[in-house]
Amino acid sequence: TPCTQDTLSLTVLLGRARGPLFLPDVVALGFLGLCRSAASVALTHGAARAADFMVVAGMSAPSEMCLISTAGLARLEDCAAAIARRDGSEQWRFQAGGQLFHPASGTCATGGGRGAPVALGDCGSAGAWSVEGNGQWRHRSLCLSQKGGVARRENAAAVAAAAASSSMNPAAHGAWAAVDDDPASSWVSKMNEKGPVSLTLDFGRPRPVDSLRIVWDYPAKAFSVACADAHGQWAEVFATSVNTLRSTSIPLGGLAAATVRITMTEPHPLLGAFQGHTVYGISSVFVAAPGTQAVLDDCPTAASSRDARDKYFAVAAAATGADAALRSPDDSKAPLLAAQAALSSHLGELAKLAASGCVNVTSLQGMRARPLPTLPTHTLTPEAAEASDLLRMAKTLVVGVRSELM
Repeated sequence: TPCTQDTLSLTVLLGRARGPLFLPDVVALGFLGLCRSAASVALTHGAARAADFMVVAGMSAPSEMCLISTAGLARLEDCAAAIARRDGSEQWRFQAGGQLFHPASGTCATGGGRGAPVALGDCGSAGAWSVEGNGQWRHRSLCLSQKGGVARRENAAAVAAAAASSSMNPAAHGAWAAVDDDPASSWVSKMNEKGPVSLTLDFGRPRPVDSLRIVWDYPAKAFSVACADAHGQWAEVFATSVNTLRSTSIPLGGLAAATVRITMTEPHPLLGAFQGHTVYGISSVFVAAPGTQAVLDDCPTAASSRDARDKYFAVAAAATGADAALRSPDDSKAPLLAAQAALSSHLGELAKLAASGCVNVTSLQGMRARPLPTLPTHTLTPEAAEASDLLRMAKTLVVGVRSELM
Protein backbone atom coordinates (compact mmCIF):
# COMPACT_ATOMS: atom_id res chain seq x y z
CA THR A 1 0.00 0.00 0.00
CA PRO A 2 1.51 3.39 -0.96
CA CYS A 3 2.21 5.78 1.91
CA THR A 4 -0.08 8.59 0.81
CA GLN A 5 -0.30 11.88 2.70
CA ASP A 6 -3.88 11.03 3.77
CA THR A 7 -2.74 7.70 5.13
CA LEU A 8 0.10 9.35 7.02
CA SER A 9 -2.26 11.94 8.49
CA LEU A 10 -4.63 9.19 9.62
CA THR A 11 -1.86 7.19 11.24
CA VAL A 12 -0.53 10.30 13.00
CA LEU A 13 -3.96 10.84 14.53
CA LEU A 14 -4.25 7.20 15.54
CA GLY A 15 -0.75 7.28 16.95
CA ARG A 16 -1.52 10.17 19.33
CA ALA A 17 -2.30 8.07 22.37
CA ARG A 18 -4.80 9.61 24.81
CA GLY A 19 -4.39 6.65 27.13
CA PRO A 20 -3.13 3.05 26.79
CA LEU A 21 -2.18 2.06 23.25
CA PHE A 22 -4.53 -0.58 21.84
CA LEU A 23 -3.96 -2.91 18.91
CA PRO A 24 -5.24 -0.51 16.20
CA ASP A 25 -2.92 2.18 17.55
CA VAL A 26 0.05 -0.17 17.51
CA VAL A 27 -0.72 -1.28 13.96
CA ALA A 28 -1.08 2.33 12.86
CA LEU A 29 2.15 3.36 14.49
CA GLY A 30 3.91 0.39 12.98
CA PHE A 31 2.67 1.24 9.50
CA LEU A 32 3.54 4.89 10.03
CA GLY A 33 7.02 3.85 11.11
CA LEU A 34 7.51 1.93 7.86
CA CYS A 35 6.32 4.90 5.81
CA ARG A 36 8.46 7.38 7.70
CA SER A 37 11.40 4.99 7.54
CA ALA A 38 11.17 5.13 3.76
CA ALA A 39 10.84 8.90 3.87
CA SER A 40 13.90 9.18 6.09
CA VAL A 41 16.00 7.58 3.38
CA ALA A 42 15.16 10.55 1.16
CA LEU A 43 15.99 12.94 3.98
CA THR A 44 19.39 11.48 4.73
CA HIS A 45 20.57 10.46 1.28
CA GLY A 46 20.98 12.05 -2.12
CA ALA A 47 19.95 15.48 -3.27
CA ALA A 48 17.19 15.85 -0.66
CA ARG A 49 19.77 15.88 2.11
CA ALA A 50 19.84 19.67 2.23
CA ALA A 51 16.04 20.08 2.30
CA ASP A 52 14.62 21.87 5.34
CA PHE A 53 11.95 20.05 7.32
CA MET A 54 10.00 20.25 10.55
CA VAL A 55 10.30 17.60 13.25
CA VAL A 56 6.71 16.94 14.28
CA ALA A 57 6.19 15.17 17.61
CA GLY A 58 3.90 12.17 17.92
CA MET A 59 3.41 12.92 21.62
CA SER A 60 -0.14 13.46 22.84
CA ALA A 61 -0.80 17.18 23.05
CA PRO A 62 -3.65 19.68 22.70
CA SER A 63 -2.17 20.80 19.35
CA GLU A 64 0.44 19.73 16.81
CA MET A 65 3.86 20.16 18.43
CA CYS A 66 7.17 20.70 16.65
CA LEU A 67 10.78 20.55 17.77
CA ILE A 68 12.27 24.04 17.83
CA SER A 69 15.43 25.64 19.14
CA THR A 70 15.57 28.73 21.36
CA ALA A 71 18.36 29.98 23.59
CA GLY A 72 20.59 27.02 22.71
CA LEU A 73 18.10 24.31 23.71
CA ALA A 74 15.74 22.08 21.71
CA ARG A 75 12.14 21.87 22.91
CA LEU A 76 8.58 21.44 21.70
CA GLU A 77 6.28 24.26 20.68
CA ASP A 78 2.93 24.55 18.95
CA CYS A 79 3.75 24.20 15.24
CA ALA A 80 1.41 26.98 14.10
CA ALA A 81 2.85 29.40 16.66
CA ALA A 82 6.41 28.56 15.63
CA ILE A 83 5.62 29.07 11.94
CA ALA A 84 3.81 32.35 12.64
CA ARG A 85 6.88 33.75 14.39
CA ARG A 86 8.76 33.52 11.07
CA ASP A 87 12.19 33.15 12.64
CA GLY A 88 12.97 29.68 11.29
CA SER A 89 13.20 28.16 14.77
CA GLU A 90 11.08 25.18 13.65
CA GLN A 91 13.20 24.22 10.63
CA TRP A 92 15.92 21.56 10.57
CA ARG A 93 18.21 19.94 8.03
CA PHE A 94 20.43 16.85 7.87
CA GLN A 95 24.07 17.50 7.03
CA ALA A 96 26.24 15.15 4.99
CA GLY A 97 27.59 13.52 8.16
CA GLY A 98 24.11 12.95 9.59
CA GLN A 99 24.22 15.91 11.99
CA LEU A 100 20.82 17.48 12.76
CA PHE A 101 21.47 21.05 11.67
CA HIS A 102 19.42 24.10 12.75
CA PRO A 103 19.84 26.68 9.97
CA ALA A 104 18.47 29.64 11.93
CA SER A 105 21.17 29.36 14.60
CA GLY A 106 23.90 27.69 12.54
CA THR A 107 24.29 24.96 15.18
CA CYS A 108 23.56 21.24 15.49
CA ALA A 109 21.55 19.21 17.99
CA THR A 110 23.55 17.16 20.47
CA GLY A 111 23.38 15.88 24.03
CA GLY A 112 25.28 14.20 26.82
CA GLY A 113 24.26 11.08 28.68
CA ARG A 114 20.86 9.66 29.49
CA GLY A 115 18.47 12.33 30.76
CA ALA A 116 20.63 15.14 29.42
CA PRO A 117 18.85 17.97 27.63
CA VAL A 118 19.17 18.21 23.86
CA ALA A 119 21.31 21.29 23.30
CA LEU A 120 22.55 23.10 20.20
CA GLY A 121 26.28 23.37 19.65
CA ASP A 122 29.21 23.04 17.28
CA CYS A 123 28.36 20.74 14.38
CA GLY A 124 31.87 19.32 14.22
CA SER A 125 31.43 17.52 17.52
CA ALA A 126 27.67 17.08 17.50
CA GLY A 127 27.52 13.51 16.17
CA ALA A 128 25.09 11.93 13.73
CA TRP A 129 21.37 11.25 14.11
CA SER A 130 19.40 8.45 12.50
CA VAL A 131 15.65 8.04 11.95
CA GLU A 132 14.56 4.56 13.00
CA GLY A 133 11.76 2.52 11.42
CA ASN A 134 9.67 2.75 14.61
CA GLY A 135 9.62 6.56 14.56
CA GLN A 136 12.42 7.06 17.07
CA TRP A 137 15.29 9.47 16.40
CA ARG A 138 18.57 8.03 17.61
CA HIS A 139 21.65 10.00 18.60
CA ARG A 140 24.53 7.66 19.23
CA SER A 141 23.06 5.03 21.60
CA LEU A 142 20.19 7.12 22.96
CA CYS A 143 16.86 8.34 21.57
CA LEU A 144 15.06 11.66 21.53
CA SER A 145 12.30 11.89 24.15
CA GLN A 146 10.64 14.37 26.49
CA LYS A 147 10.97 14.94 30.23
CA GLY A 148 7.98 16.38 32.06
CA GLY A 149 4.21 16.20 31.95
CA VAL A 150 2.09 17.52 29.08
CA ALA A 151 3.49 19.05 25.91
CA ARG A 152 1.98 22.50 26.25
CA ARG A 153 2.80 25.84 27.82
CA GLU A 154 2.41 26.12 31.56
CA ASN A 155 2.68 28.87 34.14
CA ALA A 156 6.12 28.51 35.71
CA ALA A 157 5.22 31.20 38.25
CA ALA A 158 2.61 28.89 39.79
CA VAL A 159 5.35 26.60 41.11
CA ALA A 160 7.94 29.28 41.85
CA ALA A 161 9.07 30.45 45.27
CA ALA A 162 7.96 34.08 45.49
CA ALA A 163 9.54 36.73 47.71
CA ALA A 164 8.95 40.48 48.03
CA SER A 165 11.14 43.17 49.53
CA SER A 166 8.03 44.88 50.91
CA SER A 167 4.56 43.64 51.83
CA MET A 168 1.73 45.57 53.44
CA ASN A 169 0.41 42.44 55.18
CA PRO A 170 2.37 39.21 54.52
CA ALA A 171 -0.55 37.05 55.63
CA ALA A 172 -3.16 38.69 53.40
CA HIS A 173 -1.10 40.37 50.67
CA GLY A 174 2.26 38.58 50.69
CA ALA A 175 4.28 37.66 47.62
CA TRP A 176 2.47 34.32 47.43
CA ALA A 177 -0.71 36.15 46.40
CA ALA A 178 0.85 37.15 43.06
CA VAL A 179 1.45 33.53 42.02
CA ASP A 180 -1.49 31.65 43.56
CA ASP A 181 -3.50 31.70 40.31
CA ASP A 182 -6.34 33.49 42.10
CA PRO A 183 -7.36 36.81 40.47
CA ALA A 184 -9.12 37.84 43.69
CA SER A 185 -5.87 37.92 45.69
CA SER A 186 -2.89 40.21 45.18
CA TRP A 187 0.50 41.12 46.56
CA VAL A 188 0.59 44.70 47.88
CA SER A 189 3.64 46.60 49.08
CA LYS A 190 3.87 48.84 52.12
CA MET A 191 2.57 52.36 51.57
CA ASN A 192 4.75 55.26 50.49
CA GLU A 193 7.91 53.26 49.81
CA LYS A 194 10.74 55.63 48.88
CA GLY A 195 13.20 53.17 47.36
CA PRO A 196 12.89 50.34 44.82
CA VAL A 197 10.52 47.48 45.65
CA SER A 198 11.06 44.04 44.12
CA LEU A 199 9.06 40.86 43.59
CA THR A 200 11.27 37.83 42.90
CA LEU A 201 10.28 34.43 41.49
CA ASP A 202 12.71 31.52 41.95
CA PHE A 203 12.02 28.47 39.75
CA GLY A 204 14.61 26.29 41.50
CA ARG A 205 16.32 25.48 38.19
CA PRO A 206 16.85 27.16 34.82
CA ARG A 207 13.76 27.01 32.63
CA PRO A 208 13.24 28.31 29.10
CA VAL A 209 10.69 31.11 29.46
CA ASP A 210 8.75 32.52 26.53
CA SER A 211 6.94 35.47 28.03
CA LEU A 212 5.98 37.26 31.24
CA ARG A 213 2.56 38.77 31.91
CA ILE A 214 1.91 41.06 34.87
CA VAL A 215 -1.65 41.89 35.91
CA TRP A 216 -1.39 44.94 38.13
CA ASP A 217 -3.62 45.80 41.05
CA TYR A 218 -1.73 49.04 41.74
CA PRO A 219 0.52 49.60 38.69
CA ALA A 220 4.05 50.89 38.74
CA LYS A 221 4.71 53.75 36.35
CA ALA A 222 8.41 52.83 36.23
CA PHE A 223 9.62 49.25 36.57
CA SER A 224 12.08 46.77 35.10
CA VAL A 225 12.35 43.01 34.69
CA ALA A 226 15.59 41.04 35.02
CA CYS A 227 16.39 37.34 34.71
CA ALA A 228 19.18 35.34 36.32
CA ASP A 229 20.75 32.15 34.99
CA ALA A 230 21.87 29.10 36.94
CA HIS A 231 25.02 30.95 38.05
CA GLY A 232 23.16 33.96 39.41
CA GLN A 233 24.19 36.26 36.56
CA TRP A 234 21.49 38.89 36.11
CA ALA A 235 20.45 40.52 32.84
CA GLU A 236 17.79 43.18 32.42
CA VAL A 237 15.26 42.17 29.75
CA PHE A 238 12.72 44.99 30.01
CA ALA A 239 12.40 48.49 31.46
CA THR A 240 9.91 51.33 31.19
CA SER A 241 9.28 54.63 32.92
CA VAL A 242 5.93 55.41 31.28
CA ASN A 243 3.66 52.47 32.11
CA THR A 244 -0.04 53.28 32.26
CA LEU A 245 -1.38 49.76 31.66
CA ARG A 246 -2.86 47.40 34.20
CA SER A 247 -1.70 44.36 32.24
CA THR A 248 1.83 44.15 30.82
CA SER A 249 3.05 41.40 28.46
CA ILE A 250 6.79 41.02 27.93
CA PRO A 251 8.30 38.58 25.36
CA LEU A 252 11.34 36.72 26.69
CA GLY A 253 12.26 34.66 23.65
CA GLY A 254 12.79 31.30 25.36
CA LEU A 255 15.81 32.42 27.39
CA ALA A 256 16.88 30.10 30.20
CA ALA A 257 16.05 31.72 33.54
CA ALA A 258 16.34 30.34 37.04
CA THR A 259 15.00 33.52 38.65
CA VAL A 260 12.88 36.45 37.48
CA ARG A 261 12.76 39.77 39.33
CA ILE A 262 10.32 42.66 38.86
CA THR A 263 11.73 45.89 40.30
CA MET A 264 9.35 48.84 40.78
CA THR A 265 10.83 52.32 41.20
CA GLU A 266 7.91 54.72 40.74
CA PRO A 267 4.19 54.16 41.40
CA HIS A 268 1.58 55.38 38.97
CA PRO A 269 0.29 58.74 40.28
CA LEU A 270 -3.38 57.73 39.90
CA LEU A 271 -3.59 53.96 39.48
CA GLY A 272 -0.92 53.37 42.13
CA ALA A 273 -2.72 55.33 44.85
CA PHE A 274 -4.72 54.01 47.81
CA GLN A 275 -6.46 56.36 50.23
CA GLY A 276 -4.01 59.14 49.43
CA HIS A 277 -0.93 56.91 49.70
CA THR A 278 1.27 55.46 46.97
CA VAL A 279 1.52 51.70 46.75
CA TYR A 280 2.49 48.87 44.39
CA GLY A 281 0.29 45.85 43.84
CA ILE A 282 0.29 42.82 41.52
CA SER A 283 -2.73 40.56 41.16
CA SER A 284 -1.01 37.83 39.17
CA VAL A 285 2.19 36.97 37.34
CA PHE A 286 2.13 34.46 34.50
CA VAL A 287 5.45 33.12 33.18
CA ALA A 288 4.87 31.04 30.06
CA ALA A 289 7.22 28.06 29.87
CA PRO A 290 7.13 24.71 28.04
CA GLY A 291 5.73 21.82 30.06
CA THR A 292 8.32 19.37 28.75
CA GLN A 293 12.04 19.35 27.99
CA ALA A 294 13.68 17.57 25.08
CA VAL A 295 16.13 14.98 26.44
CA LEU A 296 17.99 11.85 25.39
CA ASP A 297 16.82 8.58 26.92
CA ASP A 298 17.43 4.87 26.67
CA CYS A 299 15.64 3.81 23.48
CA PRO A 300 13.64 0.84 24.90
CA THR A 301 12.65 2.92 27.94
CA ALA A 302 11.52 5.80 25.74
CA ALA A 303 9.53 3.39 23.57
CA SER A 304 7.56 2.21 26.60
CA SER A 305 5.97 5.64 27.12
CA ARG A 306 2.17 5.68 26.92
CA ASP A 307 1.94 9.04 25.13
CA ALA A 308 4.29 8.37 22.18
CA ARG A 309 6.79 10.96 23.40
CA ASP A 310 9.57 9.07 21.63
CA LYS A 311 7.99 9.33 18.17
CA TYR A 312 8.98 12.13 15.75
CA PHE A 313 8.27 12.58 12.05
CA ALA A 314 9.98 14.74 9.44
CA VAL A 315 7.59 16.91 7.46
CA ALA A 316 8.82 19.07 4.60
CA ALA A 317 8.85 22.70 5.72
CA ALA A 318 7.12 23.78 2.51
CA ALA A 319 4.31 21.25 2.96
CA THR A 320 3.22 21.67 6.55
CA GLY A 321 -0.36 22.51 5.64
CA ALA A 322 -0.11 25.72 7.65
CA ASP A 323 -2.15 28.75 6.66
CA ALA A 324 -0.27 30.61 3.96
CA ALA A 325 -1.18 33.86 5.69
CA LEU A 326 1.15 32.91 8.51
CA ARG A 327 4.02 33.12 6.03
CA SER A 328 3.14 36.63 4.89
CA PRO A 329 5.77 39.33 5.46
CA ASP A 330 5.80 40.53 9.03
CA ASP A 331 4.62 44.08 9.57
CA SER A 332 7.08 45.91 11.75
CA LYS A 333 5.97 46.33 15.35
CA ALA A 334 8.27 49.30 15.84
CA PRO A 335 5.73 52.01 14.87
CA LEU A 336 3.11 50.56 17.21
CA LEU A 337 5.56 50.29 20.09
CA ALA A 338 6.83 53.83 19.49
CA ALA A 339 3.27 55.18 19.41
CA GLN A 340 2.44 53.33 22.62
CA ALA A 341 5.51 54.74 24.35
CA ALA A 342 4.68 58.29 23.24
CA LEU A 343 1.05 58.03 24.32
CA SER A 344 2.04 56.46 27.64
CA SER A 345 4.48 59.29 28.28
CA HIS A 346 1.81 61.94 27.67
CA LEU A 347 -0.72 60.08 29.78
CA GLY A 348 1.82 59.84 32.58
CA GLU A 349 2.25 63.61 32.58
CA LEU A 350 -1.51 64.12 32.52
CA ALA A 351 -1.97 61.69 35.40
CA LYS A 352 0.74 63.47 37.38
CA LEU A 353 -1.04 66.78 36.78
CA ALA A 354 -4.35 65.32 37.88
CA ALA A 355 -2.80 63.79 41.01
CA SER A 356 -1.05 67.04 41.94
CA GLY A 357 -4.35 68.64 42.92
CA CYS A 358 -4.74 70.88 39.90
CA VAL A 359 -8.04 69.15 39.24
CA ASN A 360 -10.47 67.19 41.39
CA VAL A 361 -9.49 63.59 40.75
CA THR A 362 -12.41 62.02 42.59
CA SER A 363 -14.06 60.99 39.34
CA LEU A 364 -10.78 59.50 38.12
CA GLN A 365 -10.26 57.13 41.02
CA GLY A 366 -12.69 54.72 39.38
CA MET A 367 -10.10 54.06 36.69
CA ARG A 368 -8.30 51.66 38.96
CA ALA A 369 -11.42 49.75 39.96
CA ARG A 370 -12.80 49.28 36.47
CA PRO A 371 -12.32 45.73 35.17
CA LEU A 372 -10.07 45.01 32.24
CA PRO A 373 -11.98 44.88 28.95
CA THR A 374 -12.83 41.53 27.47
CA LEU A 375 -10.48 41.13 24.52
CA PRO A 376 -10.77 38.60 21.67
CA THR A 377 -7.39 37.03 22.46
CA HIS A 378 -7.70 34.57 19.58
CA THR A 379 -7.61 37.44 17.08
CA LEU A 380 -5.52 40.09 18.88
CA THR A 381 -1.80 39.81 19.38
CA PRO A 382 -0.47 40.74 22.86
CA GLU A 383 0.78 44.02 21.38
CA ALA A 384 -2.63 44.84 19.89
CA ALA A 385 -4.40 43.90 23.14
CA GLU A 386 -2.15 46.24 25.12
CA ALA A 387 -2.70 49.01 22.57
CA SER A 388 -6.46 48.54 22.92
CA ASP A 389 -6.24 48.80 26.70
CA LEU A 390 -3.97 51.83 26.45
CA LEU A 391 -6.45 53.66 24.19
CA ARG A 392 -9.28 52.87 26.58
CA MET A 393 -7.24 54.22 29.49
CA ALA A 394 -6.37 57.34 27.50
CA LYS A 395 -10.02 58.02 26.73
CA THR A 396 -11.03 57.57 30.38
CA LEU A 397 -8.27 59.86 31.67
CA VAL A 398 -8.70 62.59 29.06
CA VAL A 399 -12.48 62.67 29.36
CA GLY A 400 -12.26 62.66 33.16
CA VAL A 401 -9.79 65.53 33.35
CA ARG A 402 -11.71 67.54 30.75
CA SER A 403 -14.99 67.12 32.65
CA GLU A 404 -13.33 68.38 35.84
CA LEU A 405 -11.92 71.44 34.09
CA MET A 406 -15.22 72.45 32.51
